[in-house]
Amino acid sequence: TNLKAQLDIAIQHAELAAASDTIEDVRNHMHHVINVIEGAEGANYDASFSDPGDGNGVIVHAQDSKHGPFAATAVPDDTVIGEHALLVEASGANVENWANKARDIALNVIGTSNLQLAKIFVGPGGETVVSTLIAARNGFDADGDGTVGSGAGEGGANQAYVEAQLMATYTLAPGTPVQVVPTPTPEPTAEPTPMPEPTPEPVASVPQPTAPGLPGVGDDSVPIAAQLALLAAVVLLGTGGIFMVRGRRSKKSI
Repeated sequence: TNLKAQLDIAIQHAELAAASDTIEDVRNHMHHVINVIEGAEGANYDASFSDPGDGNGVIVHAQDSKHGPFAATAVPDDTVIGEHALLVEASGANVENWANKARDIALNVIGTSNLQLAKIFVGPGGETVVSTLIAARNGFDADGDGTVGSGAGEGGANQAYVEAQLMATYTLAPGTPVQVVPTPTPEPTAEPTPMPEPTPEPVASVPQPTAPGLPGVGDDSVPIAAQLALLAAVVLLGTGGIFMVRGRRSKKSI
């Protein structure tokens, strides 16, 4: 998150000040720490020194934790979100207090010309710039129970981040089971048994007399008439032949 990132930068420059060999270097890094803590709108911000932070400052980001309770008002019946939102706000307030304290100690460092005294204020001992900034980031076990809680006096930026994540946790509550009425299965409709259709009896065909090599067609009297006509033609041809022979003989006699 932005809050933890800015605290990391402030701690880095505080540790660089603790490792410095000249009062000038110590003061220079303390100006960096103050600029990162307060941001460009801070009363002690000095633009003549570089600002390794984002320009907003640790204090501004810590104050953003107040948005947690504002978000919880949107779901007043969700107790889980409400509880974690209050812990986000409490941890953010701790960070703001520790950041202000680290800034005040850094201002004391800038005001001294004694290198040894300046480095005592820088830390990393208790109530120093380094230790106070580390508490702002990691929290502080104020009651000595071996754990760092998220409430007032203990929670830091890490705890505020965890509580903000827990605000988004889903809460599953048991409800009244809904009885699902099964859809009745429709009864199958009886299909009528198909009746067999009667097979038509084949009609016997009456055979027709046919001439050799010809199919039998038409009426039965047709072949008989054809035979009579053929017989009459033979008789006429025979009669005609007789008359022709007699005629030739008559011509020869004359």
